[in-house]
Amino acid sequence: MREQSVAWLIAESPEMHGVYDTPEPTERKVYCQERSAWMQETYEAASHNLRVSCVLILSDRREYQGERLCRYRDRVWTVVRPYVLPTGGVELTLGEEM
Repeated sequence: MREQSVAWLIAESPEMHGVYDTPEPTERKVYCQERSAWMQETYEAASHNLRVSCVLILSDRREYQGERLCRYRDRVWTVVRPYVLPTGGVELTLGEEM
């Protein structure tokens, strides 16, 4: 069995109190398992000027609510591609711009 890791999914708050307010980011803690990115994922991301770093697997698809950013291992990553698994989980491919 793989070791469980902790990641924080970052979403911007939809509530704005004034015209010039900026949305506040909110973070949710989720438990995940890490796997390395496949060669095909790396090549496809590179064609869009993205560098894929790793893939996080969440055990339940309801844990992912469309967040575009993820803090993992003290860095903030962009969610390049979410993929719903047949087992009911979700796989998040994380990357950064090159």
